[in-house]
Amino acid sequence: DGELLQKTLVREDHAYTLIHNPEYLYEEELLAMEESTSVMAITEGGQDNHRAHSNGWLFLLFIFCSWVITIFMTVRSFRKQSSKHPRIP
Repeated sequence: DGELLQKTLVREDHAYTLIHNPEYLYEEELLAMEESTSVMAITEGGQDNHRAHSNGWLFLLFIFCSWVITIFMTVRSFRKQSSKHPRIP
């Protein structure tokens, strides 16, 4: 259709410009398209990305809490065992 694939991807918020090469002919045009995209308009893909980001933090919180509980139970078990068998000096 005569249109660059990069333009279509940037316009539909499926891509963004990461590498800046002064020899690339269409860099300024892509950057202008990127800047003209409305920040207030969140597409469905943007909502999914935000939801995935939130779920990632919840997953990390779950893993952290699991480790804390495991360490707590291990220390508690060790203390119970050491109290059953007192050391003789």
